[in-house]
Amino acid sequence: MVDLLQSGRLFEVSSRLQNASSLLSSLADGVAPGETGRPVLQWARDFLGQVDWSSDVSVPQGIGGGMAVQAASARPSFYAAILRIAPDLESAGITREDALRDFLNAIYQVLGSGGAEKPALLPERVKLGAKLLHVLSQTLLVQLTNNGVPRQPMQITIGGT
Repeated sequence: MVDLLQSGRLFEVSSRLQNASSLLSSLADGVAPGETGRPVLQWARDFLGQVDWSSDVSVPQGIGGGMAVQAASARPSFYAAILRIAPDLESAGITREDALRDFLNAIYQVLGSGGAEKPALLPERVKLGAKLLHVLSQTLLVQLTNNGVPRQPMQITIGGT
């Protein structure tokens, strides 16, 4: 049951992050997210604030334990996603840790506004943030599918050696 619960949590997070990635990409193109998109972006900001310990995101009161568990499960994938987009970060001039931290905090700010404000970031940077969310979403899905490798069937031996 724990495995099923964990799988459900990972799928939920992956789906929400993919949705936020699409909205963020549209926002970079000048398309406002609308009333239904704002909570999605704000959820992504709250979630990533839990995942990224170096963020400046203040976690709102009442964050449930479920989000904390989801964040703990996704944390290794978050840092793996950053490594996967490292070439894109470098080509955007984000080559040092402090520049990365500033970029991530700026993305969190855009997410937190729910798209209500015009992003202070260049559209290319907002697109890069959308790519990070997309890669993180895909990385979480790979965990669910075991990267295509068949799972070993559980074997139970009773009274044997």
